[in-house]
Amino acid sequence: MSEDLDNEAGDEAESAAGTERRSFILEASTGLLGVCLGVGPVIAGLWGFVFDPFRKRELPSKYNTGSGDVKEGHYLVATTDSLPEDGTPQRFEVISDKYDAWNFIPRQPIGSVYLRKLPGDLEIELEDGSKKVLKKGEIDCLQTTCPHAGCSVSYDGNTNALLCPCHNSEFELSGAKRTVGGKDNPSPRSLDRLDTVLKPIADGDNMEIYVEFMEFYTGVHEKNPVS
Repeated sequence: MSEDLDNEAGDEAESAAGTERRSFILEASTGLLGVCLGVGPVIAGLWGFVFDPFRKRELPSKYNTGSGDVKEGHYLVATTDSLPEDGTPQRFEVISDKYDAWNFIPRQPIGSVYLRKLPGDLEIELEDGSKKVLKKGEIDCLQTTCPHAGCSVSYDGNTNALLCPCHNSEFELSGAKRTVGGKDNPSPRSLDRLDTVLKPIADGDNMEIYVEFMEFYTGVHEKNPVS
């Protein structure tokens, strides 16, 4: 009788040990599977982060870049028939593709400009201090960014000027700084002028206006482009 009890106790102990081993193996396998599932995306992400920039990419070509006389960095902004003859400035967005090592977003606004058709000759000062005369009917283009702190200027029809609502900078339609009533003009320089290229359209006298768009550092006297 005692021997039978001992055998039963031994069988129960072996059964319990077997159950514990199976539970341990099951838990270990489940844990290992969880680790693999968790590490997989991390490895994939690291692979993309470390190696993907070195792969050759087939990026879509930029929108709104011209050909012939229109060089890279020029963007189609408007047509000459969209500008009034009286020289009132018109604001236009500059649209381009945005892409980096990770993303490509087509046709996004990257800035804005004021365009106007000159109602008469306009003498302007170039960066080297020399003078240049823009002829009546030519297209003049100004950045909408105030050189003081990067705010956006707006056209005010009452004063016929370009005003910065944030810090009271004021500019003539030519882009030159102006002071009214003895007020201080905090802008360190005039509005930044941008080059334009006109490209004929097949029918009529209307022409496409391409702008060499760039941004410049604010808060300084020099017109230094942001690289």
